[in-house]
Amino acid sequence: MIIMYGYRIKFLRDGGMGVQVCRNCGHRVQHTLCRQINQGTLFTLPIISFTKSRGVMCENCGELQPMNRQEYKEAKNQCQLLNG
Repeated sequence: MIIMYGYRIKFLRDGGMGVQVCRNCGHRVQHTLCRQINQGTLFTLPIISFTKSRGVMCENCGELQPMNRQEYKEAKNQCQLLNG
């Protein structure tokens, strides 16, 4: 019997943060508030999930500017107020 297991990384986007200049690539592009979720899988089905990091991601280069949990909650509430 073969047991297939592994992991995958998933990015959940929670809202746009507007156009900003990226610290990494220097381009003026859209930034997104997102969470990086690591999932342990068994036969491609997610079994266990945990958040590795959260922050603002550059849509051009993928650089994630990390935030702590409190900063992330405040930014998410601000995004919800701006987007309706």
